[in-house]
Amino acid sequence: MAQREDLSDNRLLAQTAGQGCAIGAEVDAGRVVVATEHHFVEVGGRIYTSLAFGYDYWKGYLEVFDGVDVLARLACAERVPEDHFIADGPGVRFIPVPDYLGPKQFFRHLPGVLVSAFRAARQGQRFILRSGNVCTAIWLWLMLLGKPYSREALGHVGEAIRQFTRRSRWAALGAMIAAINEALAKTQFRHAFAASYVCEYLHKLYPTGKAEREFVFSDIVFPDGLLTGPRPAEAFAHKPMQILSVGRLELEKGHRILIDAATLLKQRGVADWRVRIVGPGRQLAALRSQAESAGLADRVELLGPVQYGPDLFAHFDWADLFVLPSLTEGMPRSLIEAMVRGLPAIGSRTGGIVELLSDSQLVQRDRADALAQAIEARIGRNDLLAADSAINFKTATEKFQPKPMRRCRLAFWNTVLAGPGGRGESRT
Repeated sequence: MAQREDLSDNRLLAQTAGQGCAIGAEVDAGRVVVATEHHFVEVGGRIYTSLAFGYDYWKGYLEVFDGVDVLARLACAERVPEDHFIADGPGVRFIPVPDYLGPKQFFRHLPGVLVSAFRAARQGQRFILRSGNVCTAIWLWLMLLGKPYSREALGHVGEAIRQFTRRSRWAALGAMIAAINEALAKTQFRHAFAASYVCEYLHKLYPTGKAEREFVFSDIVFPDGLLTGPRPAEAFAHKPMQILSVGRLELEKGHRILIDAATLLKQRGVADWRVRIVGPGRQLAALRSQAESAGLADRVELLGPVQYGPDLFAHFDWADLFVLPSLTEGMPRSLIEAMVRGLPAIGSRTGGIVELLSDSQLVQRDRADALAQAIEARIGRNDLLAADSAINFKTATEKFQPKPMRRCRLAFWNTVLAGPGGRGESRT
């Protein structure tokens, strides 16, 4: 492979429509373009992120590729947001897409999105498309240019849109858009020369017809200090029982259902419990209002974003039970991290969650009554919590062993590097 460049001193080279700043660079042979819908922030010529996709994540690609060019939404700021950390660095550059939130802003910035996507499609040679409008924009150009690409499945595309709009006056329109996006995603997978999936559920949902070039693995990496071990019964002996949920505060994550379940527990006179919800997102204010309106201000705490690492892990240690009430999911990172931290859990029966939790830890999605019943059944049941803790720790550490995950991930990347004419490695 070509010698990697030191790009830690990225300069402002270009501007995209609707943006006051952007970072751009020529895409060289031996590099890979990764299209993602994730938001990033530029401050002083450096790129920052929250929750995930920091430099350590992108650096993993350099085991196979000469470099990574991330096609993503990029906002500008004068100072680094409190919960953000560095995303760019040697070998990792960004091709900026105008930042947008929601359909209105997307259509307003559509010309700039298409220009950025065209630039990446024209210059690049190897492509990994993850999800979202950014992925679709570059896919259209790749199809027109006749360039091969690979696709990653991170979640159920149509279901996410459907759940986002289902309780609004736009439900019918949302269902139509969901059906279109679902058909589009399946078309993208059929035309991809290789694909990866974070769970078997998505593997079955989005086949390519090229089984030898399909790879199922999670890109989760357990940082130092995350893994602990199963918790004994005495670890749950204190009162009240402390319930934790971690994730983006968006409608499809179902935190509203958790607060509804907490409301039912209060109405039934169930005592000795507290709820803490951690994560960034557009629903933070609405969820706080919901909790206050239900008279739960003293029992339900919404913290907003927390820095990943020891600060977040401390919340796992605080908790006795992890709850993931998602309406749709791929392979939830926060649940896996809770499991290797020794937490018992309750999760919705949807997506990759069913591949992680035992049947007794699953509840029907969007059923606050079922969730409330499952929580109540665990209050004071230290033996049950300890048993679930042991099961979860064993499941997560065995399912996500670093070496097998790494082998499968590298097999996928090497297949992308070789291209459709190369010999892809078999799944491991």
